[in-house]
Amino acid sequence: MRRTARPAAALALGAALLASALPAAASTGAGDGLWYITETGIDEAHAQTTGEGITIAVIDGPVNPAAPDLVGANVVVRPSFCGAPDGVTPSETSTGPDAEHATGTVALLVGTGAGAGGQPGIRGVAPGATVLTYSMHAPGWQEGDLDGPACLGSAGYVDDLAPVAESIDDAVAQGADIISMSSGSAWNNTIGEAVARAYAAGVVIVAAPGNDGVIGWPGSGNGVVMVEMSDSALQLDPETDTTSSPYLAVVAPGEDIRWYDAAAGSWDSYRLASGTSMAAPWTAGAIALAWSQHPDATGNQMMQALIRNTAIENPDLEHHPQWGYGPVAILKLLEADPTQYPDENPFLRPLDDPGTVVPTTQQVLDAIAAASPQATAEPSETPTAEATAAPRPDSDADGVGSGAGPALPIVLGGVGVVAVAAVVLLARRRAASAAPAAGREP
Repeated sequence: MRRTARPAAALALGAALLASALPAAASTGAGDGLWYITETGIDEAHAQTTGEGITIAVIDGPVNPAAPDLVGANVVVRPSFCGAPDGVTPSETSTGPDAEHATGTVALLVGTGAGAGGQPGIRGVAPGATVLTYSMHAPGWQEGDLDGPACLGSAGYVDDLAPVAESIDDAVAQGADIISMSSGSAWNNTIGEAVARAYAAGVVIVAAPGNDGVIGWPGSGNGVVMVEMSDSALQLDPETDTTSSPYLAVVAPGEDIRWYDAAAGSWDSYRLASGTSMAAPWTAGAIALAWSQHPDATGNQMMQALIRNTAIENPDLEHHPQWGYGPVAILKLLEADPTQYPDENPFLRPLDDPGTVVPTTQQVLDAIAAASPQATAEPSETPTAEATAAPRPDSDADGVGSGAGPALPIVLGGVGVVAVAAVVLLARRRAASAAPAAGREP
C-alpha cells in the first residue's frame, strides 16, 4: 500500500495551512529532541495535569525498566503471552537492543527525564499516568527483522498473533483506559474479537500505521486512532511518502525525537529518532492528560474531542487523507469538555464495508451488546458515511502549543469526511477503581 508519488497540491496546502497556525517559536529545530515537550504546550499542560488516574497499556516488545528515565516512573511490567523459543529467557524484559523500541515508547509516555551522565533524559507526555507494558515479541527480536525469533503461544506452538489478543484482553482486565500500539503485526479474527471487547469496555486504542506511507496493522485496525508523524514545524516529511487514508485521525510529533541508543551497547546514550512509533504514544499521552481533566467522559467522547480540537479550525469536521483532522492541539484539548460530544467512535467503518475490516463493525456492536445488553440497542439501520457534528467550544487555534497562533479556517479542497460513526452508546467503565494487578515492577 505504498504510495509512489505524493500529490504536490496536498503538500503545498498543508504548508500554507500550518505555517499560519503555528506559534512563532514552534519551528526552532530538533535540538536535543525534547521539542515534543517544550514546543507543543505539554509544559503548560503539566501545570494542570500530568495524567493522574489514567492507565495506558503499551503492547510492544520487551522493556528495560532500569533505563535511566523509567526508574521511579509508574511502570508495571505485565507477564508476556509470548513464550521464548528457549523456554528460559524472559520475554517481558531485556537490557539489550531488543528493548530499545518498547523502552523508548514507554519513556515518551511516563519518562522522568532524569537522563544519564548529566545528559537530558526522555520526558513523558503524561508522567502521572500508569503504564502497563506487554511484550508481543520474543527475546532477540529487532524492529524490521522479518526472520527474527517467533513467539511460542500458550498452546506450546509458534504463534505470533495470539499473544497480541491475550495482551489486549489482559490490559482491559487490568483497567487500562488507553492502549498504545507502535509495533505492528498481522491482525486476525482472534485479535479482532479482543479489540471489539476492548471497545465494549470503553478503551481507546491509539496506533501507528507504519512509516513511508505503508499502512499496516495496527494502524489499519477498525476503530483505532491512527496517527501520522510531523516534525517540529508541524510539517509532514517532504522526503518520504506519508500516510494517506480516509481513516487517518490526526498528526502528532514524531520526527527527531529524543530516543535511547541501546544499539551502542549501553543505556547511557541518546539519539534522535523519527517515526509513527513516536507519534502514537505522544497522542496517547495527550489523550491521557485530557482524560485526567475530564474523568466523566467516555472513550468515544475523548476520540471526538481529539478530532474536534486540532490546530486548525474545522467546525464541519472536514477530513484530509494526509492530515486527518489536523495536528493535535493539547491546550485546546484540555479546555474542551468532551461530554458535549457524541458517544460514538468516529473511526468505525460502515456495517456494509466491502473491504477487509478487523474487527468488523458488527463484531464491535455484538461485543458491546454482550457487555451491556441493557444499555445497548441494535442499530435500526446500516450506519451512513456521515459524521455527527456537535458544536465546538469557542477557542483560538493554538498549533499544538502555546495558544499564540491565530484562528485558522480549514480549507482542505472540499474533501468530505469518510470516517464513519456507528452509534455506540455505552456507560464508561471507569478503570480507576481497580488497581492494576501486581506485575514485575521496576
